[in-house]
Amino acid sequence: MLLRKVFKEGKNTLSVENYILKIERSYKKNLELKKRLNNYAFEPRTYALHQELDKIKLRLELLQISHLKLINTLKKPINFIEVYEQKVNKQLAESRLLDSYVKDYVIASKKTS
Repeated sequence: MLLRKVFKEGKNTLSVENYILKIERSYKKNLELKKRLNNYAFEPRTYALHQELDKIKLRLELLQISHLKLINTLKKPINFIEVYEQKVNKQLAESRLLDSYVKDYVIASKKTS
């Protein structure tokens, strides 16, 4: 069962390709914003504006990086069985751990009785 076609969110159904397209458009828009901020007309004239511009550029850069990572992740086929197998194994391990905690607690409570 490879995730290739559909994510389901309540009533909305969006394909992975639509998600990729939206992220790519957002990425291109961010590139345009970054280019626009580098324009001479938007040079900061005060120290506060300079700090604000640096913050905006940093956030744009981080967002671009996260967009690229997300695009790469979405382009890879995801095997649901592997994902759920990991979740199941994690929950089973946690269940065994809790079981041992309960046994230890029961033994400790019997000793104090």
